[in-house]
Amino acid sequence: MSISTAAMTAICLGTTTYAWFSRNANVWVEETDLYVNTYDGLLISLDGTNFSQDITSDELKQYITGKTTAEEAREAYKGLNLIGNTIKQDANGKVVRGTDGIEFTHDVVNHVDDEYINYIKLYSQSTNELVATLEVTTSQNEITNFIAKDKDGDELVVKDKDGNILNETTGYQGLDEFMIYDANSTMIADIVNFEVISYVRETFTAKASATENYRYVLSYVDNGYSHNDEDSIANKNYLKFDLYFRISSDYGASGTHPEYNLRFTEDTFLKTSENAKVILNNSLISGDTAYSAGDEIEFDVANAMRIGVDSESLNIFEVNNDYDLGSVAIEGSTDPNYDKDKNAMYTYYNSLFPNYPFKSAAENGERFVTKDKFTDTSLGVFKYSTTENKYNDVKASFYIWLEGWDADYFLGTAYTARQMSVKLEFKYLDD
Repeated sequence: MSISTAAMTAICLGTTTYAWFSRNANVWVEETDLYVNTYDGLLISLDGTNFSQDITSDELKQYITGKTTAEEAREAYKGLNLIGNTIKQDANGKVVRGTDGIEFTHDVVNHVDDEYINYIKLYSQSTNELVATLEVTTSQNEITNFIAKDKDGDELVVKDKDGNILNETTGYQGLDEFMIYDANSTMIADIVNFEVISYVRETFTAKASATENYRYVLSYVDNGYSHNDEDSIANKNYLKFDLYFRISSDYGASGTHPEYNLRFTEDTFLKTSENAKVILNNSLISGDTAYSAGDEIEFDVANAMRIGVDSESLNIFEVNNDYDLGSVAIEGSTDPNYDKDKNAMYTYYNSLFPNYPFKSAAENGERFVTKDKFTDTSLGVFKYSTTENKYNDVKASFYIWLEGWDADYFLGTAYTARQMSVKLEFKYLDD
């Protein structure tokens, strides 16, 4: 057996423009040195010509960035942005391949018009019950309509701090401080320092400081946007590099020459420095657990990362742990990791945008059932040629990306930053 180890170097991951979330928060991969250590006759190469027992971190950065010097490569590498991507597929669900390998797309939000209806929910801190829903219509940074409704959908009365009723006729100049009353003239909420800042690239900001008994969350935004797929760029939006593996020429010169499978070892991993914790704005379902708005959930952002290895076939690895919200929602699947009715991405999106729900799962997103273990899959086969008296080389293209349709991506990268690292370790076995 021979082992080759590669620990991925650092890269800054930027924000997503996926339709359900855009929060301008950063996630980055922990910076570590890349090293490839080979022995027992296994060599590795970036170009298929120059083989050696190790590849330095600077060599890999130069390969990825296309820079000629190590200093230029290190600087360029720091500026790479990985956004949420998914593999491009044709109408039949087949992977689209271009001249440079597998192609990816990412989601881009576009504005449609200038008017947005923003739904803000007020909850009781003590009981966690919904007190009121505010429907705030904005146009060109101005509030044009403001309606408060109770949990049954009945309209409530909104008054300014002087007791004047605020409605479309009177205008909404007093909305920095206001009170909400029910039909019996009982005050149910007292809001101060309320401010609406109009929606920018799917991000709506509402600031409110309520009494100690209430909290507020932005529920969803209606109208004013659309989204579409755009082509992604290798080593800008996702990482792509080729590795060539070779068994040295003197290996197997005598005796039998069995076939060998190239595999990841059990020490290959994707991980973050710590798990993420967020308070939900809306309900979602993850597996057999249902969460409500205001609940705090914990998960591992690294579960949104994918490693794709394209050699004799394409294999996509997504190794989950106990803090996983599930993968993508696949229509008709009963596997808890892909069942749309138990999928955090699918159920949260439909809760966030009830007027624009997913009509079916995985129609525009990832359709792959991913590998949940690194060690069980062959990445290529070494076969001995009696004519050439040596084993063939194995070439594999490696893709590393954040899956934009993964539940752990749209929550994790949107809310918080985490250190992330990737370690690739290889072996070959005569199994």
